[in-house]
Amino acid sequence: MKKPFWNPRTRLLLTLGLVVLPAAALIVFSALHLKSIQRDRAVEAAFQRDFQQMLMISDKHISKRIYEMVDGARVNFPCPVQGSVSEQLDKILADHPWASQAFVFDKMNGTVLRTQPGRADDPDFESEGAKLKEDVEKYFDIEGEMMLGKLRKAQSKGESPYSAFSNITKRGDRHLYQTILFFPIDAAPENRIALGGVALDPEYLQGNFFPDALNAIMAENGAEPHDSAHPQAGIMVHFYRDYEPIAASSGWDWGKAEVEHKMEGAFPDLTLAIKYRGTTIEAITQRFLRTSYIILGVISLLLIAGLFFTFRSVTKPWSWRS
Repeated sequence: MKKPFWNPRTRLLLTLGLVVLPAAALIVFSALHLKSIQRDRAVEAAFQRDFQQMLMISDKHISKRIYEMVDGARVNFPCPVQGSVSEQLDKILADHPWASQAFVFDKMNGTVLRTQPGRADDPDFESEGAKLKEDVEKYFDIEGEMMLGKLRKAQSKGESPYSAFSNITKRGDRHLYQTILFFPIDAAPENRIALGGVALDPEYLQGNFFPDALNAIMAENGAEPHDSAHPQAGIMVHFYRDYEPIAASSGWDWGKAEVEHKMEGAFPDLTLAIKYRGTTIEAITQRFLRTSYIILGVISLLLIAGLFFTFRSVTKPWSWRS
């Protein structure tokens, strides 16, 4: 009697064609895709893009943090036409110990600069203040009107009315980074070319502000120091083209940075840098690729075993009874 078409052998052959062969094709495609990822370094590029985005956002958050801190001093800056400018600057400095100097520039009457009370007799502070006053007068005498217009325009749009420049200042045998923020004086007449400013104490920046800000950034981005399942990232800030950290988060292990971003806003001439602690993006990528190849290898072995048993089942002597 003629064997029916739909029998166990036919079903096995259909299984082979509809399940096993597409699975094999998927494995081959996955292997080729992994090869292209490895060749194009796509995983590393993705990590670097994420880090770059994180540093750009962190730069904005750090500037915003310092702007909000300076806001408390800015609102009390005296009108330059009043006679008590020095006394009011002294009070502002006494109330805000993170500022080493405060100044009012008025194109008509010159610059009044005061140093943090109790430190005015310190030779380092004295030379620092003298240099800052000279720089302010030289810069604002030429650029003051343009900068004031630019800052007032930003303020009218609800943006931060700050701009900054930086100095390298000396404290003992150390050379430290200092940023100077300047802004329009709200109490000054509209037709007056007048700007106020504060110099952030470099020891405060290095010892307090930057470590706190960097650790807060890592906490906000989910860096868990006790989570051993994922590598912990560390972030630091350094002078542009000088790779010694000014300050770093707790996760920084003093290795080479993976990704860097030149800061803008409140901290010109500084660079943010980030890396994984105890590993690198390249090592993480290689581990990912190695794990993926192992998984594909195991799946391939299972598929070969399935093909073998399917072939054995198909080629067994087969009998049919009516």
